[in-house]
Amino acid sequence: QTYDDDGDGDSDGAVQFPKVLMASHRTTAVIETGKYEYATELFRPGYGNYRWRIAQAAPSVSHMLAHLSAATTTWTQWNFGRTYTVPTGYRQWIADVLRLEVFTAQVATSLAAVCGDGDIEGSAGFSALDGCSQIGTDREYVCRWVGGACTQIPTPVVPDLTVATPPDVSITLQFWSALASEANFLANAAVYRFTTAGSTAVTGLTDAGEGWTQFVVTDPSADYLVTLNIDECAEGTHNCEAPEDGGMCTDTPGGFTCGCVTGFDLVDGQCVAAGAMEGDQYLVVYPTKKLTSGWKVQEVEAY
Repeated sequence: QTYDDDGDGDSDGAVQFPKVLMASHRTTAVIETGKYEYATELFRPGYGNYRWRIAQAAPSVSHMLAHLSAATTTWTQWNFGRTYTVPTGYRQWIADVLRLEVFTAQVATSLAAVCGDGDIEGSAGFSALDGCSQIGTDREYVCRWVGGACTQIPTPVVPDLTVATPPDVSITLQFWSALASEANFLANAAVYRFTTAGSTAVTGLTDAGEGWTQFVVTDPSADYLVTLNIDECAEGTHNCEAPEDGGMCTDTPGGFTCGCVTGFDLVDGQCVAAGAMEGDQYLVVYPTKKLTSGWKVQEVEAY
């Protein structure tokens, strides 16, 4: 947006969007959606930093503030004044924190501005509409002397911004990761949305191609972080019974479940061969040598 802010015929008050301020520890973008080229990458300068994209916004969204910070505790405290706890069963954050602030705009209606006729106070015919002053409250114009006449000069309309709330304020976001080419990345990737009320997992992650992962949020003003699920079954960090004992481990998002392979039943938390517990069974235990004192059985292993 370019405008002549003081009526002198030049654009020394030019304003253009987006404004992107970049530093090694933080990037901030000021976005007006009507002038924003969607899918423009947002990133911190430096090798290996992760990237985010705002792929699309609902028509009602007028402005956005997007902030990126390294996800380490030192920098999140410095930039945002808070820390982000990694959920149980997930790895450390693998991408920058994206803080998104989304706004809708309303322009107040008012009476049209009227410029005075330029008569000097005290002269014949002087009235309230004299002088080069603005009568009315229309913010689309200001009154300036141009070519010896008092003239209406267009000015930018300054909207009243309000934090966007559902419905109809959805945002499509994308993050890039070098890990996206790995097997099962999409199945293991997780995005968490943080607000002052806590955190929730974002659903509906899809592959957007070329290393980008996409998701849609309907209440977008929040902080977003990316992590990966830990496969406890593959890494052997579970407490399920071993396969040779009939046990089976199944990985789940943020955890795992234990079960039994075919031919075994789960009995009191242990896998027992099917049919082994059927009917009445008895064990006879006796010592193999003469004892001179009492004795007790500490453990019996049955095969």
